[in-house]
Amino acid sequence: TMWSTLFEKQSSYYGRSKFESIKNSGANIVVVGCSKCHYQLMSRLPKYYTDYEYEVKYIWQLVAESLIIEPRNDGEIARGELKENANKGN
Repeated sequence: TMWSTLFEKQSSYYGRSKFESIKNSGANIVVVGCSKCHYQLMSRLPKYYTDYEYEVKYIWQLVAESLIIEPRNDGEIARGELKENANKGN
């Protein structure tokens, strides 16, 4: 944004309370819904406050990642087929 571009140091100064909250919470991942917050937490604040690392994700990323189902490996598929065939015999 224009404000954060023109006043980077001021934006980072006022973002320190966000950074401290994240650090004090012990969070490894911070979830945001706002692109400005994402930019500040991911790009701006780590330039000024380097004593704690965290990952920043949008809400939609968290939802999308939770919907991904890992593919089954060949062994799991074979066991499932054997179990299904055994159940058909009952």
